Amino acid sequence: MKGDNLTQNQLLYIDARIEGLSQRQAYLKAYPKSIKWKNNSIDRQASVLEKTPKVCQSLKERRAEAAKNADWTREKAIKRLQTVNDRGFNVLHRAVLDRDAATVFFSSLDRLNKLCNVEGETIDTAPEIVYEYEDDD
Repeated sequence: MKGDNLTQNQLLYIDARIEGLSQRQAYLKAYPKSIKWKNNSIDRQASVLEKTPKVCQSLKERRAEAAKNADWTREKAIKRLQTVNDRGFNVLHRAVLDRDAATVFFSSLDRLNKLCNVEGETIDTAPEIVYEYEDDD
């Protein structure tokens, strides 16, 4: 499809979306005169534009192409987060009360759950942490 029957403004909008801009930001970049509009109007028009079949299809193709050429992938992000999560867990598992490790662990766990679509799942049992103390006797 790549540009078939797309206007210059639509192509600018698609380019801006591929760059990572929000719908509103992309619309303002492609249609600079809309800067005078209320945000609700810009958002509504951007939504309508993005749902236009030829724009939607072109965005889908461009995103797939960008993902294929990307150095950073979902899998790499998950792997990196798992490493961070494992390190935080290991610190906590040694029964070291480290607030930073706990923050890292739960933050990375939350992000992993979101990336892996397990946000709604619950854990019925938590692992038991056993604290070992040496007696001075």
